[in-house]
Amino acid sequence: MWLAGFYLHNVRQFLDSAAAVDSPLAGAQQAQLMFDRARSLLPFDFHATVDRLEEACDERRQLSQQERLYRLLHGWLKIHVPFSIALFVFVVVHVVTALYY
Repeated sequence: MWLAGFYLHNVRQFLDSAAAVDSPLAGAQQAQLMFDRARSLLPFDFHATVDRLEEACDERRQLSQQERLYRLLHGWLKIHVPFSIALFVFVVVHVVTALYY
């Protein structure tokens, strides 16, 4: 029953939650401690299940990191694209004025 409670109150909320940052499983070190504790409290037969849950949480953490990087890079485009267009316009103006004079 301990494994079911651990899953429902910790793992499932972390995997389902859009705001998984607040979960103790969001940090790799804290998650490692929690899963190590789970292995120490459970019989050996359940260790494979705990390992699978740990892998799922690791993948969720990686996905969260990718989402943050995705938002950061797309935010950068909002700055980069207008400045690139402005630079292109200035280059065209410079070429035209350099050829004119």
